Amino acid sequence: MPDTGDDKVLRQQKKGSIETFIGALMPSARMVSLYKPGHPAILPIAARVTNLLLKTLGQDTTLVVDIKGKTVSVDEEALAETKDINAFGGALHTLGIGQVLFTNRLTGEGVYEFLKVLLLKADEKKNLTSIQQELQKLKIAGLLMSFVTSVVDSGETGIADQEPGRLSEEQVLAFTRAETLQDLLLLLFRQNEPLTGKIAESVTAFLDDALNRAISLEQFQASMLWDFYDPRIRACWDRFMQKQERAAKSRGKGPFQKWDRNSVISQAGLFRDADLEVLRVRTTQGKPEAIRFALETIHGVLQNASIQVQAKLALMAYGRILRELGNDGDIRTLFSEFKKWQEPKPLSGIVMKIMGEKVLSPVLAKNIVIHMSGQEEKTAGFAEIEDLVAVLGLNSIPLFMEELRELADIQNRRKLCRLLTSLCKRLQNVQFLVPVLSDPDWFLVRNAVLILGDVNLPGTAKLIAPALRHEHERVREETIRSLGKIGDAAAVDALASFIAKCDDPGETSMAVTALSLQPKPGIDEKLIQAFNGTGQYDTRVAIAAALSRVVTPASIKFLSVVAKKSFMEMITGRNKELRKAAQESFDKARGARTT
Repeated sequence: MPDTGDDKVLRQQKKGSIETFIGALMPSARMVSLYKPGHPAILPIAARVTNLLLKTLGQDTTLVVDIKGKTVSVDEEALAETKDINAFGGALHTLGIGQVLFTNRLTGEGVYEFLKVLLLKADEKKNLTSIQQELQKLKIAGLLMSFVTSVVDSGETGIADQEPGRLSEEQVLAFTRAETLQDLLLLLFRQNEPLTGKIAESVTAFLDDALNRAISLEQFQASMLWDFYDPRIRACWDRFMQKQERAAKSRGKGPFQKWDRNSVISQAGLFRDADLEVLRVRTTQGKPEAIRFALETIHGVLQNASIQVQAKLALMAYGRILRELGNDGDIRTLFSEFKKWQEPKPLSGIVMKIMGEKVLSPVLAKNIVIHMSGQEEKTAGFAEIEDLVAVLGLNSIPLFMEELRELADIQNRRKLCRLLTSLCKRLQNVQFLVPVLSDPDWFLVRNAVLILGDVNLPGTAKLIAPALRHEHERVREETIRSLGKIGDAAAVDALASFIAKCDDPGETSMAVTALSLQPKPGIDEKLIQAFNGTGQYDTRVAIAAALSRVVTPASIKFLSVVAKKSFMEMITGRNKELRKAAQESFDKARGARTT
């Protein structure tokens, strides 16, 4: 049964959650390495990783991660090859670890031990063999590491390359008794996959591509390193290939060779050169033509349906075609179909609902972003994209956030943030942005805060206020700006609390400015309370200067007190800058009061 649109979205969200967790491990490991063992900053970092794991697991209890070179996969599906995920895979591959099993029993202490493993490297004091021996003895509750090689104490600092094709006599006999071509390839693949070294890995890649029909049997035969294998393996392969050359059924040209089950499996399960060529032609020529013809037929039926069931069946077929277009990322055809039904028609509402349920896919999200890069903001072309994304709905937000994670161009990032802001405003919902606030990627968190601040639904200030404690300064700065734009009571309280507690003069200065510009009663009291609550001299100077913008009797009285010199200050000259700022603000406020 084919996956529904919701199933695909959920699967993509699950994969994105796993990629987020794996991508957070190497940065967390580097951060932990900055502190000595026992430092109080270590446990919060480990706890954050643990929370990411539990969030990734959800209702599951285990997560199995396979490592092959720098490629990291889960359930035989490769994860995105980002810098941090590749670094994770490369680190474990170097240590000879081929699989890691995470469970929901993994504690913060166990995470800390695993993070230390990720940064282990051979040096003059300890070679790689010694490290591997120690790792195979290491026990971490809730986590299991599987090693692809046994450690031999050779004194070398690297894993020796292992040649493919070293089969025992029993293995050769077993392999040559394979009943189908797929069986032979799969046996060779499983025997070769754990081996290390460039030659072995290239053989594994050839076998994997042949089994997955990425290459033809002829291409595999030409690429395969047969010299490393027993001649009987090649002879077995040749026998299978001869069966593949079965002549077509024809009268008068000799007896027809009967097909058996194994012959059918071998013939139908793998690709020849001719099969790949047919597939290429169908994909590049036949498929677009078939979809065009199907759409024309469906449009005709929907416009002139003779009975109700005919229209119902046409809509079902339309949904399948739209899903295919979404999976292919066919932007041009989708926009054409979208425009046909955008104007009010009898079936417009039903078709738009089908689009929202069937079309969404990661490929489509990527192609929408690419198409968006060629459109200027506040133009008809950009408005068309906004209309289409609104039909795709809230489920598109996680996919677009993943695209935002990878965008390097500043202009395109701004456009995508504007697009997501427009979507959330139209639907009056930000539920899919809230989980992003706990993402380990500070860049993504910053943009989520930006979008939430621009959407500004009720309660937004309480959602983003915790980001004032984020470890990255760019996130904290964006949170201050967004709270300043929101300006409700919760935003004012969050800014005032931040000013009183923050030790960074630059950030508190931003917060003081944002708070002092709020056109609300009681801002003078908030600033005065923050002044009395902070011990930072620069923050007090900033507050004294900002009070010139909040002219009230209370602020004028407060400034007059701060501007006065005490006896000790006259002698020592202390607080000169603070008194000067207070005096200047006092003069401005009093002048504004009198005018």
